[in-house]
This record gives sequence, structure tokens and C-alpha cells, in this order.
Amino acid sequence: MYQPNPTIDAVDLPSWIDSYTPTSVSSLNGSWSLGTNEKFHVGVSTASGAPSTSETLIVTYKINPSAVVGVQAETNTGGKLMVGSAEYDPGNINHVITRARENINATNNTYELTLKESYLPTPKPDPGFKFDHWQYDKDGNGFVDAPSSSPFDFTITGIPSSVSNITIKALFKEDPNTMNTYKFKLSDTEHVGLLRGSIAKLPNIDTNGNPRTLTFADLANYVDEAAGGITVASGYTVVWKDSSGAVVTLVATPTNLQQILQA
Repeated sequence: MYQPNPTIDAVDLPSWIDSYTPTSVSSLNGSWSLGTNEKFHVGVSTASGAPSTSETLIVTYKINPSAVVGVQAETNTGGKLMVGSAEYDPGNINHVITRARENINATNNTYELTLKESYLPTPKPDPGFKFDHWQYDKDGNGFVDAPSSSPFDFTITGIPSSVSNITIKALFKEDPNTMNTYKFKLSDTEHVGLLRGSIAKLPNIDTNGNPRTLTFADLANYVDEAAGGITVASGYTVVWKDSSGAVVTLVATPTNLQQILQA
């Protein structure tokens, strides 16, 4: 995945000149030998024929763009991607994923790529969601489902040689075990209106996965006029009741995972 001829630089050029030749370190590039034991040929500048100090050289290889492929990751709603403790950022050089092309076919102008969990960002679901599976787009023609097995180890075949970047997407879906659903009904649709729909879904766990207690106040954005959840005609007051007919207020606690609230 790298070009065959690297460049070389001395960490301490004045000290290098005291013991070694050539004095222009960059000219060593011309003495680079290819093979099993690739090396530069270095001379000694001291009269004794022995170097007076040890020196450090930096050898830098350049990536061959025709031999690698970039992997960019994204998500749908319901979660995010993590690299360690940091959220995945495709603009962060430490988060960039570059892999060697595999089984390059010069006849068909295609190559393959094996995706593994070990070098992909980690899907982290939001409360009320769970990670479902990965998708990939190998040529810009749309996403295809990848196997949902774990550990994830999957080879994408038939990637056009002209493609230098592929995209993978982490898909999350609602987890009914950690998501409460509330349904709203109006007995007077002439004077009361629902601005955010007749269904609310709220996670019953926090960001650490611990259970959280939901109260009617958590539904304020759906049931309260002051919070912008409903409209109420002048001269009218809204009273909400649960599925058993009991009046609930913004300090009451819903007791059922799914229940109908009526105004």
C-alpha cells in the first residue's frame, strides 16, 4: 500500500554531518536499494573511519493511492459512532480509516476489501435504541446490508478500481424494551389541538443504560400548552386522564409502559 521509494531526513543534521556522509541527507534517496533488505547506503566522514555519535534518521513512506481505499462511516438516527471515548469525526486525522486493496483484478478493474470490527468505529445507541447492523455503499449506487453477525468480518467484492472511498453506515432501531410509548386522544377536537402528533416515545433509561423514572412532566412537549404541545381555545381548560380514567398532572407518574392519555 506504500510507494517503493521513501524519503529520509536526519533528526539532527549538524551532528549528522560531523560523522556521516553525504552531508545532504536527502541525497541518500538516490542510494535506496529495493529487495528483501531494503536500505540506504551511508558513508562516514570522520578521519578514523568510525562515526563519533549515533544519529537518528526518519524514513517516510508515501501511501500509493492506487493501492488503498478510504472508509468513511456515518449513522442514521438513534445513535452515534465512537473511537475510544471520543465521538467519531471523519475530519480528525486520527479517525481516518485507510485500508489496503485486496485481490486487485487488473482484467476486470475491480478489487476487494475486508471490513473488521477491530478498525471500525464503535456504534453507540442513544437511550431507547439499539444497534442493528451495518450497511455499505461500494460504488455510490446505494447502500447494501452487511451481515449482522459479530464479530464483524466481511469482504466486499467487485469494487470498481476507480473508487477510492467507500461509505459504511451504522443503523440503529428502536428498542421496545427501553422505549415507552404514549398515545393521546382528544374528546374535544374543536377546542383542543395536538401540535406534535398523537404518539410520544420516550426512553426509560439514561445515557449510561440505567433505568430512569418517567413522569407526566416528561410529556410536557406533547400535552402542555405552555410548552407548545397543544393549542387550547380561549375559555377552555385541558384535563388529562390516563387509560384507567385517573386525572394526571405534570407531577404525576405514568405507571404503564404503554398507555392512552385522553384530554
